[in-house]
Amino acid sequence: MNINRRILTSLNAMEKLTNLQTSLKRASGSRSGRYLPGKFRPAAKPSSLLDNSLLIEYTTTICDML
Repeated sequence: MNINRRILTSLNAMEKLTNLQTSLKRASGSRSGRYLPGKFRPAAKPSSLLDNSLLIEYTTTICDML
């Protein structure tokens, strides 16, 4: 295990990134209607407010790891 991997592991950074990736996928999926079984919902126009908040959260998580 190299130094960078040890640092990321000690900061729980990999777990945080995995959780963040999961939340991004869920947010994207729920907006496209994929997580509504038995219902069809046309893909909605992405909410820029949601997208911006997720980008801010993602950026903050990465900066915290540095």
